[in-house]
Amino acid sequence: AIYRVFADRYAGHIVCVSEWERIVNFPDRVKYAHTSVVYNGFDFPAFRAKADRAAFRREFGIAGDTPVIGYVSHLAPFKGQPDFLDALPQVFAAHPNARALVVGGAVYKASRDYDQVLKDQAQRLGIAGKVIFTGARRDVASAMQAADIYACCSRTEPTHEPEGATT
Repeated sequence: AIYRVFADRYAGHIVCVSEWERIVNFPDRVKYAHTSVVYNGFDFPAFRAKADRAAFRREFGIAGDTPVIGYVSHLAPFKGQPDFLDALPQVFAAHPNARALVVGGAVYKASRDYDQVLKDQAQRLGIAGKVIFTGARRDVASAMQAADIYACCSRTEPTHEPEGATT
């Protein structure tokens, strides 16, 4: 990858976001010695304090006792939203009153119209009436609290790190 070439040439020390990234990208013991891991910081209490489950559900017409499966992510092909949508007909067959939330918007220019691709897929699958696409949101804590269960179908990130390797 281009960043490894740059790092080899110009960096005196490299900070990685996970041990996995460190090991995979710097297997050479000499280069590895010039790396460290600093995990992404996250203030869980502050995040939870901002959540308003009931208000989020009301905004989208979801009753308090409705089972909700959520997918919170920016919209991009590598994030796996099509796999999530493909699984939903089985979920809805077993739980007819369930709903799904797809929370997020496009971040990359190449994914600008990806929400429409996903909405078209939901339509083809016959689940469009049970899947709510919220678009990009600033109240992520409330979106996450609004769901009863979450899905993560991402197989890889642009750095080719498996999803979850940084958490």
